[in-house]
Amino acid sequence: MIGGLEALLGYPTGTFFEPGTGVLETATLDNETYSVFGQASFDLTPRTQLTLGFNYLDDEKDVTLSQVNDDVFSQLALDGVDGATALTNAGFLGAFPGAFQATFGLPFTPENTALITSTPAGIAGLQQLQAAVLGQVAAAVAMADLSNPAQNPFVGLQALQFLPQMLEVPNLANNGSSQDDKFTYTASISHDFSDQFNMYLTYATGYKATSWNLSRDTRPTQAEYDTLVAAGAALPNNLTIGTRLAGPEESEVLELGIKYRADWGYINAAIFNQTIEGFQSNVFTGAGFNLANAGEQSVDGVEIDVMLRPTENLSLGISGTYLDPFYDSFVGANVGGESSDLSGTKPGGIPELTLSFVTSYDFSIMGMDAWIQADYRYDKEVDIQDGGDLSESNILLESTNSRTREVGLLNASIGIAKNGWEFRVWGRNLTNDEYLITWFPSVAQTGSFSGYPNQPRMWGASIKKSF
Repeated sequence: MIGGLEALLGYPTGTFFEPGTGVLETATLDNETYSVFGQASFDLTPRTQLTLGFNYLDDEKDVTLSQVNDDVFSQLALDGVDGATALTNAGFLGAFPGAFQATFGLPFTPENTALITSTPAGIAGLQQLQAAVLGQVAAAVAMADLSNPAQNPFVGLQALQFLPQMLEVPNLANNGSSQDDKFTYTASISHDFSDQFNMYLTYATGYKATSWNLSRDTRPTQAEYDTLVAAGAALPNNLTIGTRLAGPEESEVLELGIKYRADWGYINAAIFNQTIEGFQSNVFTGAGFNLANAGEQSVDGVEIDVMLRPTENLSLGISGTYLDPFYDSFVGANVGGESSDLSGTKPGGIPELTLSFVTSYDFSIMGMDAWIQADYRYDKEVDIQDGGDLSESNILLESTNSRTREVGLLNASIGIAKNGWEFRVWGRNLTNDEYLITWFPSVAQTGSFSGYPNQPRMWGASIKKSF
């Protein structure tokens, strides 16, 4: 079909996907950030301390995006003028032989065409016939829905248009600049109930400046597009609406915690609530990135960290985190290339429960320091990507056991050290746990997905010298 399309549009054979053609994209980012910050602590009582801090941030970004695209095929408007031209020419070639024979009583052959055009009257008659047939076909094509594959088979080739033209920045509707400034602060009060036991309460705010999408998948917003159309600007074919950037996000966190230390080790624990307004989401879709702001994301959590020292040589560590993340509001999210309203769903990739265990034993052998160490990490099963059951991609991948990720990693090492030299033998992922780190839609393969697996079981040794 590609070769036939070239002929129908009047391009020489081999024009589409010609070796050496492609896209050269250039992006620049100039970022200037100024920050003024400070922190001070005050003793309210001999055992009670108040800590106050602040940060003022001024962030300015200037970007440019440009493209040199000599890939002819990617620039075709297959659901527009180029599709109409191809359909018209194909229809003419299909209808004209029959019309020729009906008009002149002869089969449509080069010899008969030469015979008809051997006289001025024949030439005029042939030209009139060509115009009439072309007019009839063009009228029929004008009534067709060029975006419907049943009426325009050429629109199915859009999946091969990997390198569409980019709307450059700056342009009439977008100056390529963002300027953000914000004052954030923290306040914490802590009290020592004893030399071993401390409790604290902290409230803090945070801020993240605008993030620009400088990938090849950057797209004008609807407002940018409408402004350019109203101004009569020339727009490239196959231009779609999307995002240029993710606006600022603002966070606040309230945390209550304790710290206890003793000869046998320590215990740290905290409960917290964090809320992020305008959470910056960045989703890889297989061919590029989509940036979007969630209205609000919140999480309640509990953390605990315990270290035990049963003997002078043996250490046992246990830590755990319980999280309950939630998209309070996320309209216009992009999940696997699908537009979704994720309000009320849980973010992907954040396990509800994470546990870590570590043990190490230090000893001496033949006058050298030595140790044996092992650690294990467990992440509860969680959807790899956003969307939950609202995502068609999640439902599809569930049948292949690729929708979720559950982690159970065991690592271990043994080593010796002396005089600044260290030799270590190690093993990672000793149980050969297998899971996908992430997945995303495959390029130009609708219904297919690609992903990155974790590292397999590995063994190794290392030598280090400290000077």
